[in-house]
Amino acid sequence: MDFVRWQIERMQSETIYYIINKIDFSLDSLMDADNRYAHDEPYDPDSWLSEYDEETKNNGIALINRMRRENTEEFYNELVMGVLSEDCGLSTHAQADILRDFDLISDFNEWPVKIGIIFTGSFHPYIEAGSSENLKMDEYELKQIWIRNYDE
Repeated sequence: MDFVRWQIERMQSETIYYIINKIDFSLDSLMDADNRYAHDEPYDPDSWLSEYDEETKNNGIALINRMRRENTEEFYNELVMGVLSEDCGLSTHAQADILRDFDLISDFNEWPVKIGIIFTGSFHPYIEAGSSENLKMDEYELKQIWIRNYDE
């Protein structure tokens, strides 16, 4: 969990937006009736995840930025749990191994939305002493590349 959080904390908000779109993540647990977000219509948690509409996408990214600043712990904890969820997390709903299927790669290349791609294998990331921002990986063995098909 700590490593997933470390990665998410360093992602751009737009990347987090697309990850949230691929999992059943909800900010509802962070927004109760007394919470000011619940009364802020542009940030309505039910309407900000449409990457087809530039305005709602921008509102969603703005909400992510606010949550990162104002509800840091809760936001990251909930997001990590969503990413790792056995029901709808990033590693669930793998549809097709595209590692060697070039026709399938071409088919997915035409999709109008960003798709989730999951790499499986043996990975050995590390951080050099004195450089906590730079993740390195010299050794790895890639076994599969999956298209994640939940809502794609």
